[in-house]
Amino acid sequence: MSQPLTQQDFASLLSCLQNALNQNPEVQKQAEAYIQSLDSRAGFSSALAEIVGNREADHSARYLASVHLKNSIHRNWKKRVGTSTGISPEEKAHLRSRLSGLIPQDDNQIAVQVALVYAKVARFDYPADWPGLFADLLANVNGGSALTVRRVYLILHHVLKELSSKRLVADQAHFAQVTELLFGHVWGCWCADTQALLAGLPAGLEAGPAAGSAQAQALLQSCERWMLLLKILRRLILHGFPSDAKSLSPVPAVHSCCPHMVSALQGLLGVRPRGKPLPRSHLQAMLERAILKLLKTLCQVLEAHPWSFHGAGVLLPSMELCANQLVEAAAAAAPPEQPGQQAAAGAGSAAASAAAAASTERRLTACCGLLIGVMGSKSYKGQAGGSLEPGSGQPRDTTRYKAMAAEVRAALETFWAAPSTAAVAAAGGPAAAVAAGAAAAGGGGSSNSRLIALAGALVSRHMVLSRADLEQWRDEPEEFAHTHGSGSWQDSLALAAEQLYLVLLQAYREVLGPAVASLLPVVAAGAPAGVPADSLPGERVAGVPLALLYKDAVYAALAAGAYELHDYLDFRAWLTGSLMQELSDAGAANRPLRRRIGLVVAANVDRVKEDDPIRPSLYGSMLQLLSEPDPAVCLSGLGALTALLGDFNFLEEPFAPLLPACLQLLLQVMGGSAELDTQKQAFGLLNLVIERCGEALRPHVGALAGALPALWEAAAGQSLLRIQILEAVQRLLNLSGPASPQLLPGLVLPLLSYSLDLRQPETSEGLLEDGLALWLVALRNAPTCCEQDMAAAAAAAGQGADGGANGGIAPLEGQPPPLVLRLLPGPGPAQVLEALLSPFPALAAIAESSTEQLPVVMSILTSAALLAGPALWAAAGGHVINVFMAVVGHVSERGMLLVFPVLEHMLQAAPQAAAAALQPVLLRLLGLLFGGKESGLVVANALPVLGRLLLAAPQQLVALCGAAAADPVVAAALAARGREGVPAELAPAEVVLWRLLELWAEAFDGLGQAGARRLCGLALCRGLALPSRGVLGLLDVLLPPITAVWFETEGGGGEDGGGVWRGEALPPSYDYFSAGMRGGGDEGLDEVVGPALDSEEAEGETARRALLRDADPAAAVTVSAALRSGLCAAAALHGEATLNAALNALDPTLAAAVQKATAAAAAAPGAGAGAGAAGAGGGQDSM
Repeated sequence: MSQPLTQQDFASLLSCLQNALNQNPEVQKQAEAYIQSLDSRAGFSSALAEIVGNREADHSARYLASVHLKNSIHRNWKKRVGTSTGISPEEKAHLRSRLSGLIPQDDNQIAVQVALVYAKVARFDYPADWPGLFADLLANVNGGSALTVRRVYLILHHVLKELSSKRLVADQAHFAQVTELLFGHVWGCWCADTQALLAGLPAGLEAGPAAGSAQAQALLQSCERWMLLLKILRRLILHGFPSDAKSLSPVPAVHSCCPHMVSALQGLLGVRPRGKPLPRSHLQAMLERAILKLLKTLCQVLEAHPWSFHGAGVLLPSMELCANQLVEAAAAAAPPEQPGQQAAAGAGSAAASAAAAASTERRLTACCGLLIGVMGSKSYKGQAGGSLEPGSGQPRDTTRYKAMAAEVRAALETFWAAPSTAAVAAAGGPAAAVAAGAAAAGGGGSSNSRLIALAGALVSRHMVLSRADLEQWRDEPEEFAHTHGSGSWQDSLALAAEQLYLVLLQAYREVLGPAVASLLPVVAAGAPAGVPADSLPGERVAGVPLALLYKDAVYAALAAGAYELHDYLDFRAWLTGSLMQELSDAGAANRPLRRRIGLVVAANVDRVKEDDPIRPSLYGSMLQLLSEPDPAVCLSGLGALTALLGDFNFLEEPFAPLLPACLQLLLQVMGGSAELDTQKQAFGLLNLVIERCGEALRPHVGALAGALPALWEAAAGQSLLRIQILEAVQRLLNLSGPASPQLLPGLVLPLLSYSLDLRQPETSEGLLEDGLALWLVALRNAPTCCEQDMAAAAAAAGQGADGGANGGIAPLEGQPPPLVLRLLPGPGPAQVLEALLSPFPALAAIAESSTEQLPVVMSILTSAALLAGPALWAAAGGHVINVFMAVVGHVSERGMLLVFPVLEHMLQAAPQAAAAALQPVLLRLLGLLFGGKESGLVVANALPVLGRLLLAAPQQLVALCGAAAADPVVAAALAARGREGVPAELAPAEVVLWRLLELWAEAFDGLGQAGARRLCGLALCRGLALPSRGVLGLLDVLLPPITAVWFETEGGGGEDGGGVWRGEALPPSYDYFSAGMRGGGDEGLDEVVGPALDSEEAEGETARRALLRDADPAAAVTVSAALRSGLCAAAALHGEATLNAALNALDPTLAAAVQKATAAAAAAPGAGAGAGAAGAGGGQDSM
């Protein structure tokens, strides 16, 4: 156990804290190492607390000590399982009492760290070990200095933030108790500070930054305290009461606070006189922060307690305030080329002007956010609340809920239809003309309604590109395009205005639809389509005509509301009448409009039919945008082409002539941009081109394959791009089909070597999944490398007829020759197999590392077995066994169900080689089956694997039983079962076989698939011929499932009335390629999707599956014939009298069913020859 810190260690710690800030790296490292060594020692946190509280110590060392104290509390306060470190209860008590002395910190940074320490301790100890936390903090407020009071409120803010994040019911109940304790005090203090601020701010703002008086400083401190109280109040309201969205119960705190908050917001907004510029000052910046904080608080309360927000009477006033702010800002704002000119006219400072403009934008964005929250509220739409009561689960009575929602919707409609209190037309200029055009087509609503006025303000002003936007476009075009194309609306006024416009359009489509559509001719008159943008008259912003910017904003509105405006806008006429003409103007001033047209096309692709003659011209125009050197315009064309090719109406033929140019431009974009988002979009379009263009792309596969390695190298460290490349290569392999081996040496194999290497850091970031999918696609698309060796098959069939090939076990009557595959002549097939099997050494490590990729790993094993046949075991047999040994017995039930079909495929594709090689896997499987811990589903679905082994290589089943008898796991499992019912004369191997057949019969009814039942029935027929004395003793358990299957498939009990089975699946016991066997679900198994899923129907894979299906003995032999053959073989093996004695001992009903089935086989054509063959295998030796 580590020794506690001594007084000498205290001094050393302070010295090390100072050295940790030394500029010398060696001194810094030594000091940090020493501090880290003290972390686990008792008294370390207490020593740090003493240094923080020592006002005479070095300030930087004190701050570093406060950071280390916070981290030490976080790591060591609660002792973790498996660690010996932790702060003792005595030291915890000392620290809790010592923290109160650290509250009055002069330095803000140290004060924040102390508050975080309080929050960490409170999370662990309140209320059980620190019940007096809040009482002690409030005691410091009463009678404390102004600094102490501010620090206490800072601590309360962080403590409540930490406690509110705890989600257990008990923790939420404790937070409700804290709310009850603190709410009255906090609310009273906040109201008092609000009155003081509203009274003192006008004079303080007039004084400006030159006033360094105590009064200005007191106002700043009062504002800081006011905001801390507001944060605390917000936390208490949001988390101290259950949300009324479901309970519908009013929240008293909302009714008490929100009206005063709205009044305070109105007061703060009215503090500064309108039209009078004020110099920038700390107090003005604090005022703007306060306004923004109040707006955000109202938004959050609206989201948490929508019904109380409406019931408190603040919904409509807050909406009116925000709407007026937006409309008045649009009316009073300077033109976009002069941002903040009016606000900064007296200061003459560019920095002050930019700060004022940024502050105004944040405030207007928050106003948009509140209105978006109201219009998007599920409660107000009648969509929230659920259909069941939260506690009882009984159906909820929604009558009251629907009535409340209807009341709010009616109030909103009245609100938006009311006349606007701020006229856009008062501003004059182009913005007023656009707003007037919107009001002139009110669509049945009042021409001066608040809805029309706000929509006009949003479109004509707030969605217009500003000088700052155009300068960002000039300096960082790609960043501009991505920010304005896919950024969060909470971070941008333009995006927030567009989002608000869209929710208004969705809610009031009949009113706003005609109004917005009428803007098109208004802006077309200001910037006619046939006039080059460079020659347009009027004001300009960063070289762009102002009229063009308004046109761009209207186009943005039409694109954002494309779905809602479908009935009000003839896109086809717009496209052919002006858009195509405007695209031809390549002047610098027209770049914003050309970029916007690409976005308009992307939003309206469904309006251009597949056979529309304009489509080829449209493709060509978008390719022109893609070829632009300006990245923002280029990305617009990229998005439009992505939408056009992804459209359901896309046809390959019109686009085929443009395909080479498209591919060349895409490669240029991918190679010329270092921006991740740009490259992701370009690769997305490339994958879409490969997927949608199909045969037209086949001549270009070689060129693409030659370019991808360089792109792969350029994307080093960017796993998202490399995933896109791997997906593109998969699609190219699917497209190439049997010609895919030409892509292996220079492209596929290097990518596989990297993406399957677990030592590479990017492998764990997603490359592994796509690398495995690439390997699977390559295996499936490979041409056939093996052919059936008919001579060898005939020879094996001849040996099997006399029992020689199967250890003396006769085949079933009508059983076809076994499948024997050999490599096709020539070096090509061997080289393809060598290449495709080369990644196998990495597969075992992948299977051992995680079962997440199990579905695709099993698919790889299946496709490799189909492709290589016996060659798989010669080239990679050991690695295949390692994979199975890493999986079998170590995965869930669903994982085991994924393994069984693969084993079946392998036993079909190479019966003798696979049966011999898989013995360790099958031995482990027997141990699991006999162990009794596997589910009935696993046991039942393991039977077809053993059935396939018994049909294809019965001598290997005999050998497996012998090995199992010597295996300690199997022996222990069998010993636990005892020998009850097992004949005493049976050898150990025969005991294993007895128990296996017994288990087989017990689990037979658990087989749900008809193919699996039939396969196992045929295998049991083959099992009658096994050289064991115990088989006849099990006839009463083996024959019932056999006769049941015969009745289902041939005896008239099936859905089609019986008949001969015609196997149509591969294998008949599973449909492995169904969705249910590809992974997914909640088992942590990734589903096989994308190009890998498409490759299931690859030409080579389909042909190989058909070959196995045609050679499958389970699809050719009838159950009646198999039963007759098995009984004949048993008679030859054990003697006819012995067999008859066993049959006579059967239940009469079962005996009758056996007789009926064998009689049906005897009556079938060629039965005599079959019977003779079956009966000729006598004289076998016993196991």
